[in-house]
Amino acid sequence: MALSRALKAAVLLLFSASLFGCAPKGVDVPEGLEDLPTCSLMKIKIEDLAARGVPGCDLEGSEVITPDGLVLEIGSVGDVTELSFSSSDKSAERTFMIVNWGVPGVAVSARQRESQIRASTPEAEKLQKRQPML
Repeated sequence: MALSRALKAAVLLLFSASLFGCAPKGVDVPEGLEDLPTCSLMKIKIEDLAARGVPGCDLEGSEVITPDGLVLEIGSVGDVTELSFSSSDKSAERTFMIVNWGVPGVAVSARQRESQIRASTPEAEKLQKRQPML
């Protein structure tokens, strides 16, 4: 579904206004992050996260792309980034939470009418399920 220019501008504005990060509440990042090399920056389609598996490097700075073209930047290991946006008619209200879990990779929670989690590994998915949305 293509977003109109006005909706894209509203999404960008709301994205800029509502993006924030903080350390995960009550969920520990798995050990081994000190040994992770930095990944080359990449763009990963959200639907391809599971196929990527264990990244073997720190994905900070890379991007996850939603099917409608929304870009979610991957923060540093342990950072929780949440973004919410809506259209003027409120039919497309969505919230995304992206966490860089380090060794097990990245997970994204998406909530519109119902919640979904996409993750690079089953371990990252389990951690994401324990991480409350902000």
